Amino acid sequence: MSKPRRTVPATELRVRLGEALKALEDEDIVVEKGGVPVALLTRYGKEVAGMGAEIETLYERALSKRA
Repeated sequence: MSKPRRTVPATELRVRLGEALKALEDEDIVVEKGGVPVALLTRYGKEVAGMGAEIETLYERALSKRA
């Protein structure tokens, strides 16, 4: 089951990025610029990191730096 998606204008996202990042736990966010969808924000995790060894390595490095 996929998460619900919310559409947000790019200007609003710029102003409220912290709130949007917290919301990714519960929903994906479609970013619109000029009324046209241009990006999809989704929570980054192991399932996404598994798409490529390079991304997985970068993810693991970022986690180890935060620890």
